[in-house]
Amino acid sequence: MKKKIIITCVCAILLAGVGFAGIKAVRELYRLYYQMLGLIEYYGESESRDASSIHSLMSDIAILSSAKDRTSPMYQFHYDWVKGNRLIAHAMGVLGEQDYTNSLEAFHESYEKGYRVFEIDFDLTEKEHALILSHGDKWAKDRENSYYSFFHRDVSYTPLDFDMVLDLMMEYPDIYIVTDTKYPNSEEYRLEFNQIVYQARRKDFTLLNRIIPQVYNEQMLYDIMNIYPFNSVIYTLYFESDYTPESVAEMCKRTGVGFVTMPIDIVSWNPIATWGPENIIVAVHTINKTNLADELFSWGYTMLYSDSLNPADYESELDSK
Repeated sequence: MKKKIIITCVCAILLAGVGFAGIKAVRELYRLYYQMLGLIEYYGESESRDASSIHSLMSDIAILSSAKDRTSPMYQFHYDWVKGNRLIAHAMGVLGEQDYTNSLEAFHESYEKGYRVFEIDFDLTEKEHALILSHGDKWAKDRENSYYSFFHRDVSYTPLDFDMVLDLMMEYPDIYIVTDTKYPNSEEYRLEFNQIVYQARRKDFTLLNRIIPQVYNEQMLYDIMNIYPFNSVIYTLYFESDYTPESVAEMCKRTGVGFVTMPIDIVSWNPIATWGPENIIVAVHTINKTNLADELFSWGYTMLYSDSLNPADYESELDSK
């Protein structure tokens, strides 16, 4: 099945290259290329789509049922990247006074400040399912939601796709990427993570060691770990509503997840008392005021997501720990 899909995709690309001219041909090649990236990986590496669907369903059922009976964590995650970092650059950090740009210039500005961990917002273009960096699709208003349109907007910064992020990771071997894939729907985030893994493997598979997925629920954790065994995972609560401090602690203990992050607007209780004894790293987003950051750190939070705080302001606090 995989061979047929690959042959079909390659033939389609060749036909598009012959049948179209100029920019229209380039755009069509982009579309086919990114659809191929998602489809080849999504359909599986060694089994047909039909067989893998049944296998995946049975695997999920087995995982969910056995996980409740485990006496040891399902996964052994590592959080060495936390050491020496108190701040995560939210959406690559602020660019001047602009936030949420997820841009090349924002990365450089944040890196110069001292950030080494970068949270980025992923999205898929509607036309090609290309993996781009964007916080929602507002950029596509009144224009085609395509890879070409994304990169030909009238903006004062350089937009990025995931392939460009991988180039940055190769150029800066001391940085880590935290994913915010947005979609809680399994079809979409599977396509995104299939592309993440596929493209990273093409450049340098060790880059995957510095990619830290954020998961929105337990099923998403199992889904992405079936795609690739990531070294580190963050459980984020901004899509969840029916959790309790105890249920989060139980999920972390069951799965091995050791890092939880939450939006500041739900910090009406102090989770440190419940999660601290479980050795769970706790972070809050998005914090841009120094007095609030100081208060949260004093309560026991380990890391903060920020657009604009200066990492150098917290180096002495790190040295004292």
